[in-house]
Amino acid sequence: RRAAGAAPGRARSEERRSMAAVTRSAMARLCGAASAAARPVLDACEREAAKGAQRGLVAGDATWATTTELASRTYYTAMKTFPQMANGAAAEVNAGWAQISSKARQFPGGWTVQDTLTGGLFAAELYAWSCVGEVIGRGSLLGYDV
Repeated sequence: RRAAGAAPGRARSEERRSMAAVTRSAMARLCGAASAAARPVLDACEREAAKGAQRGLVAGDATWATTTELASRTYYTAMKTFPQMANGAAAEVNAGWAQISSKARQFPGGWTVQDTLTGGLFAAELYAWSCVGEVIGRGSLLGYDV
């Protein structure tokens, strides 16, 4: 809208200044809202860091560099313990296989009702996870894209 008697260039300049003021105002309100929304998250982080510091788990000079160093230490420590975990898992699998084999040799006369129900439930769970894997693999609940 042009003021009466104002030049067209001057009116556009005033419109631009008005739009800039509106934009600045909107940005200020948006930044204020973002800051207000982020404050509870930052407060929670500070509380958790204080808890960790009380337990002696936070380095006094915590910076991004110390954080990445700690992540590297955690990774390599996990890699060092992996063979122990794998050996433990293998021992558990062998023990489970021995139990299944002994039950299979007793079939059907040595099985109790509980053994039969446990085997049936295990088979149903295997089938259910197979269905879940198929749905994930094809990317659709209702069938294949053709």
